[in-house]
Amino acid sequence: MILDAGLASSLKISKDNKLGEDKVQTLGEAVRGFKDWLENVIHGSKVPKGYMVMQAKMPGTSESENSSKIYDEYCPILLNQFKSKDFVKFETFDSALDEFYSKIKSQRAEQQQKSKGESAVHDNQCAHVEKRS
Repeated sequence: MILDAGLASSLKISKDNKLGEDKVQTLGEAVRGFKDWLENVIHGSKVPKGYMVMQAKMPGTSESENSSKIYDEYCPILLNQFKSKDFVKFETFDSALDEFYSKIKSQRAEQQQKSKGESAVHDNQCAHVEKRS
């Protein structure tokens, strides 16, 4: 809601640093918008969409190495802080949850296996360099 209102998430409010009336009004509108959305979901007049946010690309990896995207988070609203990340939209939040939990264990196991393999290769390369010197 803070980001929807156009405020910095790190903004500190104090006696000396108060929000202007226009910012207070914009923040109030963002809160009311969320409240309306939530009431519609609770009363059944709105079925929330689902969003699956992917992990950020690992530095130093190529595009092909990142071709299998790893799920990071799921949410019923695409929050502003996630809009710059890769994400997948689902028709319902339930379908996003089903997808996340059906694949996350295997994705994490695959990621750990890959990490172990990379570590072994690195250790082997270091040992080979030490033998030369």
